[in-house]
Formats: sequence, C-alpha cells, structure tokens
Amino acid sequence: MASENVQNQFEKHYPYELQAVSGPSMVDMLQRVGPSFEEVPLIEGESKFVKPSSLLYQLDGRQKRWDAVESHDSVGIVVHHKEWKGFLIVRQFRPPVFAAAWRKLEDGRSGSGSSTTAAPSKDVDMEAGFTFELCAGIIDKELSLKGVASEEIEEELGYKVIPQDLLPLTSAIASAGTSGSKHYMFYAEVDESMRVGAGGGLADHGEMIEVLCLPREKAMSFVMDGDLNKSPGLLFGILWALNHLKGDGA
Repeated sequence: MASENVQNQFEKHYPYELQAVSGPSMVDMLQRVGPSFEEVPLIEGESKFVKPSSLLYQLDGRQKRWDAVESHDSVGIVVHHKEWKGFLIVRQFRPPVFAAAWRKLEDGRSGSGSSTTAAPSKDVDMEAGFTFELCAGIIDKELSLKGVASEEIEEELGYKVIPQDLLPLTSAIASAGTSGSKHYMFYAEVDESMRVGAGGGLADHGEMIEVLCLPREKAMSFVMDGDLNKSPGLLFGILWALNHLKGDGA
C-alpha cells in the first residue's frame, strides 16, 4: 500500500510522463514554501516590478476610471529538445496563483465574496500555487529581445542558445485589462551538447524553478487538461510547436 501511495503521489506531481530534468524537485519545493501566507494591501515603497495607478479618460463625454498596474514587457521561449523529442518547460511557485485559489475557497465558505487576510486554510494545498510555464522572463535589461530570451534559457533551463538561433514567433498583450504589457515569443531547439549548467533560475533572486521535459506525444493531452495550472503562453507555444514539428521525425 505504501508503494502504491508513493506511485500515486509521483503521478500527481508528474502527469503525462513529465520528466524532471534539473532544478529542485516538486517535493523539495513544497518543503521550502509555506506554510504561512498572508495577503495585505500594497506595502509602502516603490515596487521593482509593478506600479499601480488609476487611468482617467473620457467615453461618450463622461469621465471614466480604470485601475491598472504598469509592468515590464516580457519574453517567452518554446524550447524543443531534439534528442529527447520533448518540450522543456518549467514549474514554479506563483504567489498570486495560490492567493486566487485561497480566496476562491474562503469566499465559497463565507459567501461574502470578499477576500481574506487570515492564515491560509489547511484545505488549500501549497501545490495550488505552482504553475507549468514556458521558459520566460521580464525585459529589464539593456539587451535585445533575443538577448533577453537567450539569457533566460541559460538561467532557467541550463542550455546555451545564441540569440541568432532564436526564431521569433509573435507578440501579444499579456494582460489587456491590468497592465497592457507585451509578451514576445520565440522558438529554440536544443540538445545535450548545448548544456552549460543545471538551470533552475537565480537562487539569489528568490527563484525556485524545476525544469521538466514534456514528451511530444503527450503534449496535446497535457495542454487540454484544464485541471493543471498552465500559462496561456505555454498553451499557445506548444500548440504552435506541435504544428511546426508535424511530420518531423527529428
């Protein structure tokens, strides 16, 4: 029975034959996160990443207000591992995702529809705050878009891809109702000869990233599973890549 429970737990953490490549395992990350969690009004002082504001404009001659945040543009990279015939993706803890799951449970209990600042319920597993995403990062350096993307691949995944080898895909508005920032997407192919490190992000910056390989033959089922926390960029990127690689025996 114990071995069956271990197997079930493993399949819960690694569905669709996901393979851990490097970085901290899901078990390690769950041990490092929590258990305390609190939501409070924005702490005084300037944030390095977002700046809240109210936008005042006119519509049909009437004054309107829209609350928003100013945030950095970003890049995301679809990375296909040619030897493993799979996509390299990341998993990391996202506090806003956990907060949303926490609010949903607490609002359902209270029926008030208002958020809470109490300690998180034991019924909300910290795993609810982890998301599957593409390798990605904000644009906060004096580098070209490809330069930023190349740097993120090395930091998060541990592979060296020179900027010239990145294929631009498209760009989109990351959050039209909140920030209006742009997200630029690229495609890259890697193999083990390009590995230069373990990846996992920058630990001294508070990053905690598990690197995973998603087999191509399981990718569509993974994408369509609505019970898994996934970013929209990952959905688009993998669907694009599956179409791009259709019929490719590499």
